Amino acid sequence: MTSGQSKQRAQLDSIEAQLLRRLLDRLPAVVSERSALFFTTDEFNPFALQVPSASQELAELAREALALRAALGEPAEGSVGHLFRATLAEFADVNNHHRLGPGRLAERLLSTLQERFVTSG
Repeated sequence: MTSGQSKQRAQLDSIEAQLLRRLLDRLPAVVSERSALFFTTDEFNPFALQVPSASQELAELAREALALRAALGEPAEGSVGHLFRATLAEFADVNNHHRLGPGRLAERLLSTLQERFVTSG
């Protein structure tokens, strides 16, 4: 691994850790409040709703992490950024009349993140 790649790897690790921490902090409130706007971002906004700045910041972190993964030749599938963006896309899919609501999506994403990325002890 080159010096540039090492720097990119460190940056990716930092961004993914920040994204994970912020999602784990915020998702429990989304589960209880069923906040419909949490999964609305500039890119995933089929009804032109007002975009919460915190949601947009998280989406930008996810996009940045995925770009770094691509630059490093690392798979995106199953990463924190991929999981969050997939949830955003699912919430915005107005053609899926059976899609989950914000509370259930938040609950599923929180559970997945905890199972994959949170170590006990």
